[in-house]
Amino acid sequence: QSNLAVQMVNAVSPGATVYVIEAKSVSMVDIRTAVQTAANLGMNIISMPFGATEFSTENSMAYLFTNAQIAWITASGTGAGPTFPGTSPDVVAVGGTSATSVSPLVETAWVDSSAGMSIFERMPSYQMIPAVQNANTTAYRSVPDVAFNADPRYGAQVYVSSLGGWFVISGNAVSTAFFTGVVAIADHFRKTAKKPMLTTSH
Repeated sequence: QSNLAVQMVNAVSPGATVYVIEAKSVSMVDIRTAVQTAANLGMNIISMPFGATEFSTENSMAYLFTNAQIAWITASGTGAGPTFPGTSPDVVAVGGTSATSVSPLVETAWVDSSAGMSIFERMPSYQMIPAVQNANTTAYRSVPDVAFNADPRYGAQVYVSSLGGWFVISGNAVSTAFFTGVVAIADHFRKTAKKPMLTTSH
């Protein structure tokens, strides 16, 4: 994951400075600590290419993403349905697409993109528009918010020195890293124009 994130972000935004914050384990406590560490270090973009099955008390962790100076970017998940923190209304959930044609480029939703509706997070006000409400069969948050290529047939070429070579990586971790790079390069131009950085404050 760290090889993928660093290489994909820098492929899109070569001048971006990337810090890798690793949790001690996959426990929610350790992941929460890692996320808070990244925020405390003053990062203006925090990318979280992971997710956990939704749980009834996930809203109690909403405080993690309330820093309005940060762009919070996360994978919508990989599998049958949306995952947390992608279901949080305070993040940008990134899903995946599949290319059905390369020339011309035609994309559709990737089968493992984890698109759908949260079972706990209510629909945020910014999704209360006809285009979303007409497609949403519940009154809950829809994910993903955006989507990029995640198709294994057209995955990212990532070099992993510990494994001795190049590997094709796909999935929402790729699309999340790609979108993070897009936000980073947009922030670069905004900074040059003396404009504020992008955030996920709706």
